[in-house]
Amino acid sequence: MKRLLVFLLLAAATGTAAAQTLVYPGEHEMPPSPKTFDNELGVRYGAQIYVGDGRGPELQAFSIDYARYNFYNIGFRTGLNVFIDEDANDYFSVPLQFTWRTRHFRATGYALEDRGYYYNHEYYPDDRSADGSYFLNALLSILPSAFEVHAGFTPGLMCGPFTTEGYSTTDPSWRPYTVRQRFSCTFDVGARLIIPIWRFNLFGDFTYHCYLTDNFRAGEFRPSRSYMGLGVGLSFNF
Repeated sequence: MKRLLVFLLLAAATGTAAAQTLVYPGEHEMPPSPKTFDNELGVRYGAQIYVGDGRGPELQAFSIDYARYNFYNIGFRTGLNVFIDEDANDYFSVPLQFTWRTRHFRATGYALEDRGYYYNHEYYPDDRSADGSYFLNALLSILPSAFEVHAGFTPGLMCGPFTTEGYSTTDPSWRPYTVRQRFSCTFDVGARLIIPIWRFNLFGDFTYHCYLTDNFRAGEFRPSRSYMGLGVGLSFNF
């Protein structure tokens, strides 16, 4: 009876192990899926350049942004912009953008063909210089090898003054722009050029901003709502 029980236990254990490693003819075990690092966290410095007639506020901001990518490299980007210039005091905004990015293009530089040859069992190398090839490879390695396009809206809150009365400054000809309303919202569309270094990304971007809200005043003058944003930053994929 004991021998029969031991035999049954051994048979069950062997069958379980075989079932775990069983591969039918013509089939292959699937390799584990590689980690894709679809999350991105970065810091950025940017400036918005007024592109309307006359003059407008000078806007500069430090930003922290986060992006999450899913199928077909389509993602969503958000974060926090903190404006640091005096023309728009205490201005904060949160970008809400849909993005699409390319895969990384690997630049393959031009390589000289090796025209060395063997003669009488000795190798005679090619006398041509390959310095041009090395220089081209180095140049291609620092060019952007990926890019991103993005579009969306950026709601914000302006906590600056409604009036310049009582505002003191060393330059009597300068006054900050006053705020007509606290809530702001821009429509944004732009692109980003990326230089990947391992899981880090150096990037530069340019974005067109159109203010959907009428926020700024300089006395009776109403600035245009069109701005071109330029920025640089560093991000990390995880």
